[in-house]
Amino acid sequence: MLIDGLSGSGKTTLAMYVAEVTGTRVIHCDDFYPGWTGLMEASRVVADSVLTPADAGYCRWDWNASNFGDWVAVDPAEPLIVEGVGAVTPASLEAARQRLLNQRRARDQRRLDQRHLCDQQLRSDWTPEPPKSVDVVAIEVRADAHRRQQRALHRDPGFEKFWAMWAQQENDYEASRGQPTIAIWNDLMAG
Repeated sequence: MLIDGLSGSGKTTLAMYVAEVTGTRVIHCDDFYPGWTGLMEASRVVADSVLTPADAGYCRWDWNASNFGDWVAVDPAEPLIVEGVGAVTPASLEAARQRLLNQRRARDQRRLDQRHLCDQQLRSDWTPEPPKSVDVVAIEVRADAHRRQQRALHRDPGFEKFWAMWAQQENDYEASRGQPTIAIWNDLMAG
């Protein structure tokens, strides 16, 4: 699941709720934006590092030191919720689809192996039909601009001096954002 939306729209609140209900791990883009000018770079990290089938993960950004910190590994077989501005791009949608296909193929192979088929000929002649495509849940959370700013600055008062610069990056990003499958207008979520 990919959850996108502008700052303060309620992405993290929604992601944490879904994670609580499903037990799914949440990856926050806030953990790897390379500083206040790094929105587009983080979008690339989602597709090229977090959702990749081999050596998946990301370098955590140390906001205090303004530098990259530890590598955080992501199990390619693990279900994920990736949330943050920049999470839904054409590249991340394709990477998420490929990740789901790989997970389903591995699941089907495990099921086949668990059947303990004695006849090796049968095993070599029949394999499950691999799925041709999968649907990735991509959500865009929307909220009124004034409310978003209030929420974001309440959460992080230090954000105020970067608000205009970050908003410009968000505007630039929106031109390249992937198409979400669901858009939610947030006028009810607290937090």
